[in-house]
Formats: sequence, structure tokens, C-alpha cells
Amino acid sequence: MTEKNSVRVADYPIHDLFLKRSSTRYFSEESMSKEALLTLLEAGRWAASAYNNQPWVFIYVLRNSPNWKKYLELLFPSNRQWAEKAAALVFVASRKQAPEGKEVILLEHYSHSFDTGMATAHIMLQAANDGWSAHPMIGFDMHGLREITGIPKNYRMEIALAIGRPLNPSDIANNEEKPSLRLPLSEVAFEEKFEEKE
Repeated sequence: MTEKNSVRVADYPIHDLFLKRSSTRYFSEESMSKEALLTLLEAGRWAASAYNNQPWVFIYVLRNSPNWKKYLELLFPSNRQWAEKAAALVFVASRKQAPEGKEVILLEHYSHSFDTGMATAHIMLQAANDGWSAHPMIGFDMHGLREITGIPKNYRMEIALAIGRPLNPSDIANNEEKPSLRLPLSEVAFEEKFEEKE
């Protein structure tokens, strides 16, 4: 993995935003306006999707909402203990079927999860651009979320995002927040033929 003084370094030149984005567990407890959150979701709305089906849906709650605790309690305890300081939670689901009127081949929409993942990545990158951090989680009660939100069964529960203003690393006890690194590009990108790495 590429590392330089515990700071992310790209193997090839890319926009700084990709290295700036992180999934912190240390939030400042700063509140977030609804407009600021909707700006992030607006970025998600503009993601690409097969046949422009836009299969994603975002269910959000702000920490100052009277229902915050109800949604926070959907998270598994290991996530809840740090996510409670986030400014917002966003639950992401994807529609498994294409809308009516689309070609029959799309009735089982093959790329619904992939497309929704791209929308989620847009949200996370916009968050980093705006000085927030969006931490994705799969550890939440998906059945409970469906019950309290009314998301129908033809939608797949995908992910939850805890979004908040990240603490300055110098304010984190024992400097526990360290940037996660990545495998070298040579281990995941192959010219013409796949190569299994040991």
C-alpha cells in the first residue's frame, strides 16, 4: 500500500478530493442545516445509471429532528456508539425493477445496486468537498428501517451514511484517526488479462 508520512499518496495524478475523502468515526457534533444535507443528496441525484433509470432513494434524518433517536437506534451498537455524534443519517435503497414502460429485459434491473453505489459515491465526494465526512455502514437493522419508512419490498436496502463535520486529528485522543490506504493500482488493474495476486 502506498504511504508517505501516514498521508494518502496516489500512484498517478488525481484530483485531491479523492484523497481528502475519508470515513471518519470522530465527529465534532456540529449541526448541519437541511440545505447543506440536500446539497449532498443533489450531487447523488446526478449520478449516472443504466438507461437513466435512477433506481436510488435516500431517506434522511438530521440530529436535531425529534425522530433522530428512532433512526439512530436502527444502527448496530458498534456503529451507534460513534454515529450518535454525526449531524445526519442517510439510508440508501435501490429499486430492483425498471419503471413501467421500460424494455422487458429491464424488469429485473441488473445494475440497480451498482448505479446506487455511484450515487452514494457522489454524495460522499460532495461531502468531502464541503468539509463534511460521510461514513458508509452496512451494520443496521434493514428490516426495521423498512418498517418505519415504508420502503416497499421491491427496493433493496443498500447502505447507511453517517454524515458530520470531522474532528481535527489533533483533537482526537491518542491520534487514533489514521488515513486508510489502498492496494497499489498494479494489484487491481490489468492490461487485457486478469492476473491473480497471491
